[in-house]
Amino acid sequence: MRSICNIRFLACMALSICSLRLTCGEVGETCYQGNRPPLVEKSYIGLPLGSIHARGWLEEMLLRQASGATGHMDTLYPEVMGERNGWLGGDGDQWERGPYWIDGLLPLAYILDDDALKAKVQPWVEWALSSQREDGYFGPAKDYPYEPGLQRDNSADWWPRMVMLKILQQYWSATQDERVIDFMSAYFRYQLETLPEKPLGHWTDWARFRMGDNLQAVYWLFNITGEDYLLELADLLYGQGFDFVGFFNEDGGLKRLETIHCVDLAQGMKAPVIYWQQHPEDIYIESVEAGLEDIRLLHGQPQGMYGGDEAVQFGLEYYEVTTTDKWNYGLVESMVRNPGSCTEEIDESKASEKFFWNMEGAPVRIRVWAQEHPYWEKYGPDAGPLPFSVRTSPYPEEEIVLVPYGCTTLRISEFPVVRH
Repeated sequence: MRSICNIRFLACMALSICSLRLTCGEVGETCYQGNRPPLVEKSYIGLPLGSIHARGWLEEMLLRQASGATGHMDTLYPEVMGERNGWLGGDGDQWERGPYWIDGLLPLAYILDDDALKAKVQPWVEWALSSQREDGYFGPAKDYPYEPGLQRDNSADWWPRMVMLKILQQYWSATQDERVIDFMSAYFRYQLETLPEKPLGHWTDWARFRMGDNLQAVYWLFNITGEDYLLELADLLYGQGFDFVGFFNEDGGLKRLETIHCVDLAQGMKAPVIYWQQHPEDIYIESVEAGLEDIRLLHGQPQGMYGGDEAVQFGLEYYEVTTTDKWNYGLVESMVRNPGSCTEEIDESKASEKFFWNMEGAPVRIRVWAQEHPYWEKYGPDAGPLPFSVRTSPYPEEEIVLVPYGCTTLRISEFPVVRH
């Protein structure tokens, strides 16, 4: 296990979204302020949105986003992202999907300094700001009857507002629009007053699992205004959120069946690290360390990424990443060109068994022709990089059996092609 010091170092980098820009001293002089006491001082502070401009490959990727789906979701998906969206005051989609889009579009617009994209973003920002009531509530406030393809209920849910808070943080970072500070101050006072009666899980559970998004916005505002009620709200939010500390430490959550939605895990597990800024106790860092170790062990993939199958994980006894058997096969070229030579066996009864995710209980088996690949080797416990196709193999053809990805002892999702 890595040292607590190292994880704190990474935590400070990951939490740089809480940074802010202040203008001070001479005209044009810019200084940066990190966490206010009593929050833990951070080693790194993020630069304002738009202060760094991409060049080369990265700029090309951003331009492709702008000319592709990210920049044109309103025309590609008008049923949800068009004028009927509830976050534009319409009677259509009232929940998370509109804010999700703007959460990506707004930073893209300002990083590229693209006026056309900024013009697409601005109506969403203006509607959100103007929607705030006297009590601090903002956003859609009315549910509508079901309509295919739209999310028209749970309009008052806490969760989509967390996404919009992040949008407004980014907007303030890029524009210094002071309306955002007053707006968020009023909303957080509303949360402090309303959450005891209508907690995070009042409408849906998404807000409980993703509470960290709300929490980081509270600390962000505290670093600007210094108002103590925000720290009281932070404690209230964390207390109502999902207990990731217990989940990773005492509960052994990732080692059990059907425990957590993969997006809730990815988005929510930062919460203890964020809260650690206010309460710097080792348990918050250690719990995330334990969770990361379980993710690597139970859901790691050869390329260094992780799977999203947390909800169907059956535990250590049904998964290992080492093998003493032959594994480095390539599929025979003639069979690839004529897949009809493969045979498929399906046992539907096994799909309903509790522990079907192992070799013996695989509900689907596909028999294919393959040859050992002379240039494919393991690197530690994992399969090495996929060799180029088509390569010549000196080994004889063999019939091998492929089973679903989750059933295997060495997980391989792609095969090279070989020939005699």
